[in-house]
Amino acid sequence: MELGKNIVKIRKNNNLTQDELAEKYFVTRQTISNWEIGKSYPDLETLVKISNDFNISLDVLLKEDNKMIKEIDKNIKDTRKYRRILKYIIIIVSLLIIAFSIYVAVYYNFKKNTIVKFNDTLLKYNFKDDGSGVYSLDYGDKIYCNVMEYFPKLLDFKLYYEKDNSLFCTIVTKEDLKDKSGDGSGWSSEVQVNFTNDGKLVIESFTCEDRSNFSSTLKDSDGNECDYYARTNHYRINNDDTSIANIDFDELSEKLNVDSKLLQKTVIHGSKIYKDLFK
Repeated sequence: MELGKNIVKIRKNNNLTQDELAEKYFVTRQTISNWEIGKSYPDLETLVKISNDFNISLDVLLKEDNKMIKEIDKNIKDTRKYRRILKYIIIIVSLLIIAFSIYVAVYYNFKKNTIVKFNDTLLKYNFKDDGSGVYSLDYGDKIYCNVMEYFPKLLDFKLYYEKDNSLFCTIVTKEDLKDKSGDGSGWSSEVQVNFTNDGKLVIESFTCEDRSNFSSTLKDSDGNECDYYARTNHYRINNDDTSIANIDFDELSEKLNVDSKLLQKTVIHGSKIYKDLFK
């Protein structure tokens, strides 16, 4: 309460109304009234201004006002506490900014080098872009390869290729699908050799299924309508030199009903293309 009395004394000694004092310190008249009756207190910055403006020391201004002294002491401690917290926040944010900046630099360097390598490999093997982001290669002997690139975005926080980055090679084993006009439209059986990003080599055979109860525009050489491809065989092998060297291509080609030399060519050359693209 002593502080309130001193504020009243200072105001009256300087012939100031509560409105005039409030205007001087950018507060409301009610705030001045609350200070004077001890309902609330000025903050430390305002107390220092009052002390300087009216040439009265803080010791005199706060004399015997223990409650206010305790309040100021608490504010000072809280201010120090908040400053420490703010300091830690600034340090943490700064470290995060530095770490993110390093990541961005590494990401774009990785992306640049990887895409350059990817594009160089496409040119090396004469892949063609079909306009939809799929690159195709006619490898001869009715072997066709397709590759799609899914490069991680910046905020994916990944520095490696996505799982969908695979190389698909297809060996056409029976090319006899025709549409109703008689024009050639595709093949009714095939073997797919898929080099996946999880280090596997997946070899599957597919045949075109007859589903005459469904409407279709495709027919095979026997006149059967063809609606979809059904998988008839499935083999999963590690995509590494040792595993590939141990493949019995004669036995596997017999199970898949495909020429052994074509299968071997597709697996060995496809593995090399995949490594050139993604490794």
